[in-house]
Amino acid sequence: MTTYETEFWSRVAKGTGCWLWIANKDRSGYGRFNFKGVRKPAHRVSYELSYGHIESNNFICHRCDEPSCVRPGHLFQGTQFDNMLDMTKKGRRAAGKKVSNPGELNPAAKLTVSQVADIRYRYSNEKISQIKLATQYGVSQQVISNIILRKNWR
Repeated sequence: MTTYETEFWSRVAKGTGCWLWIANKDRSGYGRFNFKGVRKPAHRVSYELSYGHIESNNFICHRCDEPSCVRPGHLFQGTQFDNMLDMTKKGRRAAGKKVSNPGELNPAAKLTVSQVADIRYRYSNEKISQIKLATQYGVSQQVISNIILRKNWR
């Protein structure tokens, strides 16, 4: 085992499921490691140490969806398209036709179905501006526009 490998794996908590990176992490929870003079995401280093070369412009994706996981068996190499397809299949993609939690069932939703109906009614019938509606509902004007144009909350 090389010095890099020894140093890398000493920063991993191995368990029966995910192997979690316990050192430096970015804001999204992905581990960071200085590998051969270059700061890289820890899951990419894990993949490279375990399987070798990563194709140019390829992603290292997580089967487990745990950003701090570096277990080689939980990682796979793929393109941007593969990564987006994986997200969609798992219902983690915010846009598109295959959203597992549409509308107010989505944990990130700031509005309810009745609020959206009220926004559409007030804009169309009471002629209240998008900016005023945005202020009243605590969202951006762009969110109100997308609701009115049925880009969101179809």
